[in-house]
Amino acid sequence: MHLTNWRRDSASIYFDALRRAMAEPPEVLMPRWVLGSLGGLGVGLLSLLGLSLLLRWQVAQRTRDLVKTTETLEHERANLEALVAERTDELQALFDSASVGIVMLKERTVMCCNRRMDEIFGYVPGGQVGQSTRIWYADDDAYVSVGEEMYAQIARGETHVREQWLLRKDGSGFWSRMSMRSIDAANPSRGVVGILEDITAERTALEAVLQAKALAEEATRMKSDFLANMSHEIRTPMNAVLGMLYLALKNDLTPGLHNQLTKAQGAAHSLLGIINDILDFSKVEAGKLEIEHVEFGLDSVLQKLTDVIEPQAEQKRIEFLIRHDVAIPAALVGDPLRLGQVLVNLCGNALKFTEKGEVELALRCIGAAGAVTLQACVRDTGIGMTQAVQDTLFEKFNQADQSITRRFGGTGLGLAISKNLIELMGGRIW
Repeated sequence: MHLTNWRRDSASIYFDALRRAMAEPPEVLMPRWVLGSLGGLGVGLLSLLGLSLLLRWQVAQRTRDLVKTTETLEHERANLEALVAERTDELQALFDSASVGIVMLKERTVMCCNRRMDEIFGYVPGGQVGQSTRIWYADDDAYVSVGEEMYAQIARGETHVREQWLLRKDGSGFWSRMSMRSIDAANPSRGVVGILEDITAERTALEAVLQAKALAEEATRMKSDFLANMSHEIRTPMNAVLGMLYLALKNDLTPGLHNQLTKAQGAAHSLLGIINDILDFSKVEAGKLEIEHVEFGLDSVLQKLTDVIEPQAEQKRIEFLIRHDVAIPAALVGDPLRLGQVLVNLCGNALKFTEKGEVELALRCIGAAGAVTLQACVRDTGIGMTQAVQDTLFEKFNQADQSITRRFGGTGLGLAISKNLIELMGGRIW
């Protein structure tokens, strides 16, 4: 106020200060100072005006950039929304076209499910959404027990799979196979996702198969029991017949009668062999044939084999040879009776189909630490076998053709029984 409203007043501190500081009187300097101040103010105002214009241009430019960026982002957002909608439609189509029921549960309440899930339970599309899965079960006990088991397994991060009897909306029941797991194992509160199938037809077919199997096993058991009983009943008098024939042949007989009794004895032995085969086979089928594990010597088994086969070989003028590895231990553990039976069967079979030459049994030891495996190989100079015969050699009641049966006799059970016995003893035959 003192500077703008200047007056000559010796009492003014501003006037007195200017008069002492300046060489020229304040009356002269004050107008100049005022003009200079006004000039500086004008320059400042112009500078502010320029700065304002510059800021305005920058704001306008930035606004245009932001608008352009916003438009770009809006375009990208629209594209992403379209892509999400497209993928959602694809997933929904896949969800609804699945051949199994798919459901999402939260606290055992249906959050969403596909059409197949509603079809399985007899609901209209979306009819189960918001309902508790209690509607699936016949009673509270089933609902509680399934839930406890299922959620305990899911809590461990595992997938729960079970077959369960469930109810449709109309009250009819069906067998289901359900597979449930957590949506997010780290956050169980997100719920459970599951797959459900109607396996009623599968279970019905399985039950029919099991029932048929049980009936077949019962029929086999009854047949085996019948054969075993009949074989025993026939074998008892047959042994008496053989005994009487043996005693009769001890007498002084005419050549013709001796020949007739010898043929009768041979036929009786053949019949007894067939009866024994049937008895053994029925035991195998019934699971009643047990394998022993006792200590025995191989020499005793081979001696009994020789006693049976050698007379037959001499009668046909065929050489019977036994070759065995000296590395075979003197004492073995197994079932000597069944081992001897198999060897008699194999060697007898080879002898039956050999008209001249020889039959050879070769035995060698295939040993491992603490265990011994015997390998037996039977070789003959008989009629030989085609590949087709070899492929069915160990099937029961099987021979190459009917002419074999007519010419050589037999039931075709011997090799099948030998195969069963070898497998029961932990081996294999080929």
